[in-house]
Amino acid sequence: MKAIKFFIALLLLPAAAGIGRTFWHLVAESSARHWWGIEFFFPWLMAGAILGGGVLFFFPVPVRTYVAGHELTHALWAKMCGGKVKAIHIKADSGYVISDCNNFLVTLAPYIFPFYAWLAWCVFAAAQLFYHDPSIQKAGWVVIGMALAFHFYFLWRVMFTRQSDFKSQGYFFSYVVILIGNGLLILAICLLQKSSAVEWKRVLFELGGAYQESFFWVKAWFSRR
Repeated sequence: MKAIKFFIALLLLPAAAGIGRTFWHLVAESSARHWWGIEFFFPWLMAGAILGGGVLFFFPVPVRTYVAGHELTHALWAKMCGGKVKAIHIKADSGYVISDCNNFLVTLAPYIFPFYAWLAWCVFAAAQLFYHDPSIQKAGWVVIGMALAFHFYFLWRVMFTRQSDFKSQGYFFSYVVILIGNGLLILAICLLQKSSAVEWKRVLFELGGAYQESFFWVKAWFSRR
């Protein structure tokens, strides 16, 4: 089974490059229209990421908070996959979930799904329904940036450890899925600002085209070896 997942990971590699290109184009287009405006999320997102990084550097790292989000993400995705969550145990530096559902999505979800970033987005999206204040949206991107810094900080800490989650799915497969998953989620957060269905369709077509180009580039690179 791990051999099959290794082959699947190879086929998915060009998707990572395609996602990166699509994200860069989205940022470039937004910056050309609204550099510090509401629609251009990037400066506010980066400001939050820098602020979050500073907090993690100068203050004690909230490990229990990360563990709680990690295990709740396992539980959430187990429920989304149709499983039953029997117990959730959270300790100061570790935890576990007992569930009858165990697949690669449930296993790798905490490394892909930035729990607190999505929680922050939901809170500020709800606030926008009642208070149409541009400053709320900007503050929301700052908080989301802080949450993403928190997510990527702990992701980096565990990526090169002998995690049982990675071992069970295969290390190469896990790394590729985590890379693509995080890229897609960040892209999705950005696309949630786009209310137009035409805009969504355009970006999705661009993503497909970027994958195709990256696939043929990788194929040509291997053929020269």
